[in-house]
Amino acid sequence: MAPAPDPLTKAFNEAIRPYLDQIEHLRNELEDMTLSVQQLEDERADMHAWIDKRGLRAGKLRWDFSSPLPYNRQWLPPYLRGSEKENTPLTSSFGLTDVPPRIASAMNANDPSSAQTLNYHIDRKMTVLNGDLHRLQDSLTTHLPTSTFATTLLSLLPPISELSTLPTGAALAFELIIKLGGNLNSHGGDDGWNNEADQTSRAQFYSKLDDAMVDVIRQRLSQAGQEEPPWVVGRDVKRLEKTGAFLKSKIGLQSYFPRSLDVMRYEAKRGESQM
Repeated sequence: MAPAPDPLTKAFNEAIRPYLDQIEHLRNELEDMTLSVQQLEDERADMHAWIDKRGLRAGKLRWDFSSPLPYNRQWLPPYLRGSEKENTPLTSSFGLTDVPPRIASAMNANDPSSAQTLNYHIDRKMTVLNGDLHRLQDSLTTHLPTSTFATTLLSLLPPISELSTLPTGAALAFELIIKLGGNLNSHGGDDGWNNEADQTSRAQFYSKLDDAMVDVIRQRLSQAGQEEPPWVVGRDVKRLEKTGAFLKSKIGLQSYFPRSLDVMRYEAKRGESQM
């Protein structure tokens, strides 16, 4: 048997016990923080890999414009190149699979932050895509047809529709569709950019946006109890009417979300009658 500690040693051990417990607690906290840092570094590595895959790292050359031809799909980075078939978008998939795994996990429909996470992801893609299209056009001697911009931007509609089905996601999808239309409006409009083919492509683009917007509005109305503050439908009716009048005078767009406005006007009147 080990000899019993003398009273001095016993008193010393009792005196330092609280400090030993505190040291052990700090050691456990350090291990937890080390694990958290490692997880953040893994997420950063995933994001950098996602960025590098698409040629978006700052300081890297995006395209090779040495060819004298006015447009060549091979100039585009891989994520914009898409299918070689005619009338296919320049983008690859813009669905939920096109995100780093750790970010995709936050887009699960059961996650309260899923709508905000997906909205941020789509909005960022829209910004990057629109900037890439602008830079591509600025480097060419002739303008790209509106159909090229329209078909490419329409690739964002499926994930926007997915967003509208998430809790509180319809209001975010509503704004993204309006912004998507604004992105097309930012391309062209000068001499030689608004010919009959461009006008037809723009009209078809807005018709498809209108179809998607009708579904988003219905989703938003079904989620009315989730919005805070509540959606004032009449205010957005006036907003779309004002924008449509401006685009008609500016670029000759004859129809701006007509079916969506019909649904919204009906809902606004129904709301007024219930007051």
